[in-house]
Amino acid sequence: MEFTKKVNMPVYAALILALIATVVTLVFRDDESLSAAMAFPNLSSELSGVAVINIDSSAHNLTLIKNKNDAGQWFIGELGGYPAVSNKISDFIRQLAVAQIKDVVTINPAEYALFGVEGITTPLSGSRQVAFVDYTSNIPLSFIIGKTDKNGDSFIRKTDSREVWKINQDLSFIESSPIDWINNKLLDIDTQSITEMKLTDVTVNPKETVTFTKQADDSFSVKANFDSAKITSADAVRIIKGLDALRFTKVSPLQDIKEDMQTVFKSELTLKNKAILIINFVKVGESEIWLEVLSTDKTYAKKYEGWLYLFPWRQILDIMPENIEGVDENV
Repeated sequence: MEFTKKVNMPVYAALILALIATVVTLVFRDDESLSAAMAFPNLSSELSGVAVINIDSSAHNLTLIKNKNDAGQWFIGELGGYPAVSNKISDFIRQLAVAQIKDVVTINPAEYALFGVEGITTPLSGSRQVAFVDYTSNIPLSFIIGKTDKNGDSFIRKTDSREVWKINQDLSFIESSPIDWINNKLLDIDTQSITEMKLTDVTVNPKETVTFTKQADDSFSVKANFDSAKITSADAVRIIKGLDALRFTKVSPLQDIKEDMQTVFKSELTLKNKAILIINFVKVGESEIWLEVLSTDKTYAKKYEGWLYLFPWRQILDIMPENIEGVDENV
């Protein structure tokens, strides 16, 4: 019996070492395969030829158009070429470039809805379909974004594949609504720099004007060319707060507006640096009020020239004195 033990100990040791070596090999192989399992391994080489990124859902269509002369600048096709928030697009592309496949969760189409990758034409689908389109109208990359789990991993499926992947990136922020890809804050100014506001109803004759002027103590004096006991310095505080809160829901090039337009009211803002911003309240058609912004400052003029902006009605009322009649609250 003693002899048998002595003979088998080296054998056992060899088996243990072999087992350890196998486990180590498997671990390294798994690590290597994981690092090699990139979801979009050819993305970097394909990006230079990409002209458009389409992001569609059952509710919206979005066309992101790259500036051919500046790869970092993108525009929104559905908003008449309004500039997109380029950082959001670059973050999206960066996430795709480093995305790794953590698991193939199914290849069964009957299970697609469980992961939200059933396709945008399916009723009540919450999926988003992404397509990269190059300058020759080819589509080098097309995939569907589904749900994101509690760990921040998203489920995706290439449109030409039955495999549903779990990837190590959170793509829940990718929406198909054009407004989600722009900065819809109208005024990028420090409202504390407003030294004067002149508000004019241009629909009456003579025109009715209210002027708020900032005083040394940062309060506002009020002057009107008509009798108005209701307008006070508190209106200036409310209006400035309203100006800072303006978030448009739609934007359009001026030349794309086909209905009749009439300016019914205007606000003129003077800033500390003497720059002037003029906000025209433009009645479009029978009921809508859009805002147009003009400026003596070249930077502001370049940003706003040629655009009209649409807002929720409550925001329009917040930037007007309460008893000026230029804009009918019932339109």
